Amino acid sequence: DSISSEFSSAVNQTGLMFMPLEQIKGIVEHLGSHQQTDDLCLKLLGRMFSSHTAKATKEAYSCLAEHLKWYFDDLQQARVSTSIDMGEGSDVRLLKKFRLLNEFQKDVTTFWVRYNESIIRQMACDTFALLSMCRGDGGNPRLLTPFHFLALLDPKAQWFHKWMHGYYGRTEVLHQLKSSHLILETCLRQVFSFPSYQVLQNNSTEAGEFEMVFEVVELDTLVFAHCISMLERLLLYKSGRQLFPFQLDGRNVHIDDLLIKLVDILLCCPTGSHDLTCAMRELDPSYLAIHLFKEVAQGKEMCQEILCKDLILLPLIKPLKELLEGQTCHISEVVLVAIADLIAELATSSKGLHYLLWGEAGQKWQINKSAAAHVISKFVAMSLEGSLTTKPSANLTLAYLFVCRQLYKTGEGLMTLLQYNLHNLVAVAWRMAKDSIDSFYSQCNESLVDNLLNFAATPKGLLLLQQSGALESCTLYMFHRYKLKLQVSKCEKFGYGCMLTQVAATSPGMLALLNTGFVSEFVSDLWSILEEEDDYRLVYPCSGPLDPSNRATHKAMINLLNILSSYPSLYEALSQPQKRQPKEHSTSNPTTVFELIDRLVLVDCLPKMTSLLNFQEAHLFGLRLFGIIMTCLDSYLLLESQYSICDALLALQKDCALEHGSYILDACSLERNRIIVSSNTIGGPSERIIPSNSVLQDADDSCYPWPLFSSFPIPSQYRPRRPSYNKDLSASQLFSALNSPVSNNEQWLDKVKETFCSVLLSEHWLPTDSKCFYNHVYVLMQLRSQR
Repeated sequence: DSISSEFSSAVNQTGLMFMPLEQIKGIVEHLGSHQQTDDLCLKLLGRMFSSHTAKATKEAYSCLAEHLKWYFDDLQQARVSTSIDMGEGSDVRLLKKFRLLNEFQKDVTTFWVRYNESIIRQMACDTFALLSMCRGDGGNPRLLTPFHFLALLDPKAQWFHKWMHGYYGRTEVLHQLKSSHLILETCLRQVFSFPSYQVLQNNSTEAGEFEMVFEVVELDTLVFAHCISMLERLLLYKSGRQLFPFQLDGRNVHIDDLLIKLVDILLCCPTGSHDLTCAMRELDPSYLAIHLFKEVAQGKEMCQEILCKDLILLPLIKPLKELLEGQTCHISEVVLVAIADLIAELATSSKGLHYLLWGEAGQKWQINKSAAAHVISKFVAMSLEGSLTTKPSANLTLAYLFVCRQLYKTGEGLMTLLQYNLHNLVAVAWRMAKDSIDSFYSQCNESLVDNLLNFAATPKGLLLLQQSGALESCTLYMFHRYKLKLQVSKCEKFGYGCMLTQVAATSPGMLALLNTGFVSEFVSDLWSILEEEDDYRLVYPCSGPLDPSNRATHKAMINLLNILSSYPSLYEALSQPQKRQPKEHSTSNPTTVFELIDRLVLVDCLPKMTSLLNFQEAHLFGLRLFGIIMTCLDSYLLLESQYSICDALLALQKDCALEHGSYILDACSLERNRIIVSSNTIGGPSERIIPSNSVLQDADDSCYPWPLFSSFPIPSQYRPRRPSYNKDLSASQLFSALNSPVSNNEQWLDKVKETFCSVLLSEHWLPTDSKCFYNHVYVLMQLRSQR
């Protein structure tokens, strides 16, 4: 009670933010007295950690770390037992102190940017000094260390992840690791002495109460997880990889040695009752090794420097070679599936794809049958054919088929795997899966059609998909996933827009899109946005004009342009049987491309105008859509030959005509003028002038200097004037000198130079386009010099 009143008065008088160092040390000195004092001291330290004074926070953290070090001194080892008993009060109190330390470690990164570098350096020094109190080679292996307590509270080393995330903290952490070799030595020793660990077990009493007693050997599993998580973060950064090679037990440990050991752990770790799918899968050694490899595979530089080596990846595909040779594979299926996920992640980078296709030392386009891509493709092909001695499960086959998918969705990968005829094998397996009662096929119907669809990522693959006869079914599957806004796969974070454009670029692909309702869905979505027919817009109408460049209309326009960007797609879309003729009018919602163009672009009568909710906005959107489609000359000629769109636009321009040859200037008339001029003139910037589709804000004489017109021919203002030269006597002398007969090249050149200098010194010689004049003179001089 006296201690409690003393602390309370200290807090009330001085405040936690300005507590002197002596009082902070006094609070820490009372830790370990008894439970009530411990709880009060930990609460006060927790409040200090949440204060905004950097000095008080640093002193509180340093004092707590020094107090925890006191438990693990050589003279105080008897204070730490050989196990952690959650029913023992002393163990619980010590665990609470480590929990307070660990929680502050994870929270301090959110505000330590306001701290001085010396404070961060001191905190890192105190942390690694505490963790350095580990048992050495000659120590008692049954004694607990700070690593055991910290690993029990934070098995995945989240505090270290946060400290290494930013450059501000990573610099100090790596500096301390270079000076304190015992931390990295402990992490490496835990990995290289892996087989001595056991799985955590929870014992319960007959009354149903759990007795959580963790022995040292059991806690070593958590320490292994903690250490491998720290090594993972070190390998992700170049400055962390510079800590290797590291001296361990008289030999240099390189990064390759560490990864080879992790491969051995991955392949040799028993996963019987403690496989990757159980509740403790994140602490499974195989899961930890795979997670490290996946994190490394996501970086291009790390992938090439660390993973793309036969020394590391060939052992991972060795089980597949054993299955191909008819041998029995003793590796767990869960591990093999995890390896497939790793290789699929590796194939997402260009360096990893090159390694999988051609090996470590192989050159591009040189066949290397020992490369991983050939082994995996052969395994998948034989598995789908059913020609393997040991028939793998559907889950395993699909996992490695997904790896092949990551390869054949690229051009070079497709050409490399073309010899294995995967498109036909997958198509046959998919057809069998639709009606088969065999569990092998019935489990993978959706996955097979998904993998078939990804052949459409390349033009050659789309042709193979069409030849397999599954193009329309794959398109229907893509349509369902597109409506749900799902991503293509777990390795891509984007949707089906790119693949949709690839499919629509060919006539068979566009026919499949039309038959599955893709185009009708896009047209209906666009119409609902323009006419505000969805429920939200009926309740909350737009507060202002609908800008064609806003998010909703822009997305709808891009969706439609993705499938109409090529001439074959537009031809197939307009070749559909139409419900009505172009001269007829209907007020029903459009469902085809022709009906959309007819309602938005060919607005040539009053009923069409009045049927639109906002004629100006809808017509402007249609004009901009048509303006992009007509950039393809074939598409424009098709539309013009069938629907005479230019005549319809000229008729609309005529309706905007006023007296004395002037026109109404609005967004639609300017956009129509731009479309008419650009579609009926050819050439580059020096051969034609494309008018703007908006008025000029800073013009002095006219806000729109280009004339509007409602009939052909196009005004001459849209054709640049050819350069004309003044009929000056000196200029005539120059041209006559250039065209004079050449008897002596040197004399002729001197005469031309003299005449040219005199022309330059004259006052009224400049032509209307001096640049063209100089070019003309230069060309003539070059020609005469060659003579």
